[in-house]
Amino acid sequence: MQKKRRTETPSPSVSLDAMTQWQQEEIDAAYWEELITLDPTEVCRRSLGAYDPEEEAYRIPLLYQEYTIHPFRRSITRERDPAARPRRSGDVFFDEALVLIIYLLRAREIPLAGKQQTEKELPGGETFFRGPHELARRPILEHFGRNPEAFHGAAVSLGGQHLDFGDAAFRFLALPRIPLDYILWAEDEEFPARLTIAFDPTVSHHLPLDVVWALVHLVTRRLVDAGSASS
Repeated sequence: MQKKRRTETPSPSVSLDAMTQWQQEEIDAAYWEELITLDPTEVCRRSLGAYDPEEEAYRIPLLYQEYTIHPFRRSITRERDPAARPRRSGDVFFDEALVLIIYLLRAREIPLAGKQQTEKELPGGETFFRGPHELARRPILEHFGRNPEAFHGAAVSLGGQHLDFGDAAFRFLALPRIPLDYILWAEDEEFPARLTIAFDPTVSHHLPLDVVWALVHLVTRRLVDAGSASS
């Protein structure tokens, strides 16, 4: 999606630390303007969010934390996360803001398909998720590849639901209509660590592929932060 008036997503080759410097004021004004024009009742029905008419604000959980989106103020706030990196009070990372706004704008009222797909199996994913658009697996592999128990602890601290796959696997309700599975195989004497990230096929109805990429980026960051906080 856009950063200010640019037409491309910021390069996915940027590190986790670099991307955390992007702040919510960089969201294209056109997204805020579009959100203002929408019927809050319809937005909440599609997104499973809530609307406070007195504050003129939406409330929606993102990875089990509540965010408040004020379209008229063009601002987003979040409840305090004890596992998050130190930052100024009220700061919201660019990927968080982008995911929330596009989800409110684009989410559809459809049921889950109830199966798993990798990113390459999503429509257009085989072409999109390549090279610089690879999903953010490396930080998980570097941080937890030899320590699946630490991954287990980080995932539990974020509200993940245990799955019976790999050496450690969890499902996260990233957004009310978007579950996201992380399946880790730890490094051993024969094979390097591997990570599968799987989606319900309906994710492509709610978010374009570049915002799916941003969503995975922020979930990965939260897991690494949680692992660092507990170590």
